[in-house]
Amino acid sequence: MAIRLSDAACALMAGDVGLRRALANAHMVFYTGSQPSSANSGIGTSQPIVAFTKDDNVLTAETLATWEIVFSGLTGTAGLSALKLDNMEILGSTVTNSTLGGIADDVADAINAFVGNAGFTAVSDSIDTVTVTAPKGSGASCNSMVLVGTESGTVTATEASGGAVVVTGVLCLNGLTFDVAADGAGLIPAEANFFIAKPAADTWKGKNGFGPATAAATAVFTGIVNGNSYTAGWGRICATPGDDGSAATSGEDGNIRLDFNIGTSSEDFVISPSASLTVNTALGSEIESILNTFKLKVAKQPAV
Repeated sequence: MAIRLSDAACALMAGDVGLRRALANAHMVFYTGSQPSSANSGIGTSQPIVAFTKDDNVLTAETLATWEIVFSGLTGTAGLSALKLDNMEILGSTVTNSTLGGIADDVADAINAFVGNAGFTAVSDSIDTVTVTAPKGSGASCNSMVLVGTESGTVTATEASGGAVVVTGVLCLNGLTFDVAADGAGLIPAEANFFIAKPAADTWKGKNGFGPATAAATAVFTGIVNGNSYTAGWGRICATPGDDGSAATSGEDGNIRLDFNIGTSSEDFVISPSASLTVNTALGSEIESILNTFKLKVAKQPAV
């Protein structure tokens, strides 16, 4: 297997987000050449061939709802005893500190450490403000939630916008999502294989030579020559808004990606009958690739 995850994808999986959710609302690009040694790498000399979205429609990236809480008026050691979105506790324990920046840092750390917060995350500016972000894949579903903090000690915790969202969540349109599938029917559970897979009801397609996914119907990939054929050697799933997959990335705050190799026999993704894709960039004469099925095996420890 040559499935490779970027740092940011690994960080999500090490936390409370599984692979299926980490890759939600993505687009996918097929490239020529050999797969890079890391999903953090740029594409080097590989030529992008086709960008896949749902129905080859232009991808509108998800916007996650965010809230802010600002601390002021600190005397001594103080902080928060609770922080709730509607009636859901996201803090998990009382947090206090002797500086405003310390309170902000500790509150953000506590939110991120609390496994009962259903995937909400937080960042601190280390001055006086904590920004809370809704879970990946939540789209507009959290927009009505109101943030309410309960002070512990002498400090004022002011919820921006009265606790309402500061940034409104927006649903992703035409992004790729995944099912979790298993094969090996009739085998004992330890021998079954598991995959992330294209939902059967979805149609994934793109016009050969056209991309990026944010302008799939109009923009021809740089380097594409009309009438040429290109052999797909590897693919990249890009799940961070604004990432076209081309540049290098790193760290847990980098771009969320999964890379895989492509071929006609034993690769991660087997394409049939041929991995050669011919392009036609003439308006109205574009050649469209449609993926009837797509699945990637999730590695596991072999049975002993």
